[in-house]
Amino acid sequence: MTYSYTDISLGEYPGEISLIIYTGSCVCACPWCFNPLLLDKKPLSYKQMKDVIDEHLGFITSGVFSGGEPLMHPFLIKIIK
Repeated sequence: MTYSYTDISLGEYPGEISLIIYTGSCVCACPWCFNPLLLDKKPLSYKQMKDVIDEHLGFITSGVFSGGEPLMHPFLIKIIK
């Protein structure tokens, strides 16, 4: 099953409304991981990430990609643009 949790936060950046996307999947397995439930979850697809961003574009002012490990996703730069 794909992990598709998102959150809205006012505390990430002062004065911003942030959409947080927990991308799922990680190969690091750091002992201090703050989100160990994501280690073995299937990563979000490009379409899933794009859809959730598009759904929130009317009111978010910033985005946060969190883990799992977002840098594992080959399309991350494309999503950011």
